[in-house]
Amino acid sequence: AAKSGECVKVVIRCRPMSSQEENDNREKIVELDVKEGVARVRRPGTSDSKDFTFDAVYDANTVQSNFYDQTGYPVVESVLDG
Repeated sequence: AAKSGECVKVVIRCRPMSSQEENDNREKIVELDVKEGVARVRRPGTSDSKDFTFDAVYDANTVQSNFYDQTGYPVVESVLDG
């Protein structure tokens, strides 16, 4: 059973486009609002988009150690604390 006050948090991290994707002239279809926790996904070839809200959103400039410290570390500590 879950302890009182525990909840599931959902975060996403968007990677930069690969050099192959850039060479193929692929469209960037995801825009992130880090402050608001929103990912806006656009339908390729259109201006139609849909917003998805998360507990946290990390963009392509996120440093791995910061991402872990803010998302992974608290989970690991909670598990180890029992």
